[in-house]
Amino acid sequence: MHPGSRLRVGLRSFLLTTVSLLLCGCVKFHISINVEPDGSGTVGAALGMTSQAKSFIEGQGIDDPAEEIRGYLIREAGMGDFQEERWIEGDYEWVGVSTPFESLDDLNNRVLQTEIFESFQMTEESGLVNRTFVLDGVITPDFLLAQVPDDIDVDVTQVIDMRVIVTLPGEIVETSGTRGPRESGTVWWRITSGGPIPLHAVSEMRDSTNVTLLAAGGAVLLVITAIALVLVGFGVYRRRQRREKP
Repeated sequence: MHPGSRLRVGLRSFLLTTVSLLLCGCVKFHISINVEPDGSGTVGAALGMTSQAKSFIEGQGIDDPAEEIRGYLIREAGMGDFQEERWIEGDYEWVGVSTPFESLDDLNNRVLQTEIFESFQMTEESGLVNRTFVLDGVITPDFLLAQVPDDIDVDVTQVIDMRVIVTLPGEIVETSGTRGPRESGTVWWRITSGGPIPLHAVSEMRDSTNVTLLAAGGAVLLVITAIALVLVGFGVYRRRQRREKP
């Protein structure tokens, strides 16, 4: 199965599990994309629940909700190449899975295989000193809303904190989303039912290779200039000595 198809099925499984917690709330669902300076990175999803939500789902006969979610992703989606992570943050117990991508083209292809994004494009632009990463896309909440059973008359996006979180190299200089901590390179968008959500983010980072080359070039130029000045000065001195001889 194509990695993007596995991701699509996996996200669907996450959402189907999440829907069973609607009545008790206290649930967060995050899609994450982390881009490294070389264009590689990881894409994944994570579900967080409070002890109240965990107790609710355990009452449905599931002893370990986190294990059940992990099982969905591995058994039903065939996500053997995914890495699992569990952690506790405040009142929430999280379980997440992620899979690596090798390049920005690989990322774009994987994301566009899902039904959550209407469009998605991550590109990189290299300048003389800075490298710029640009994200443009559109989130469509229709796929998420379609996972809610017809007998549950509730706006799932108002009950569950659903976000797309993107971390880019360098510092975010422009975005349509909400910025994370300064210089973290993180930006996020809340998924709501109000219609398509435009994604736009630009990050900048220093290209250490170009900076080193520029510094080296500047040092060489400085040395050449210094040598030229010495030679010119020596020439002027010699001419003055000749004129002063009787």
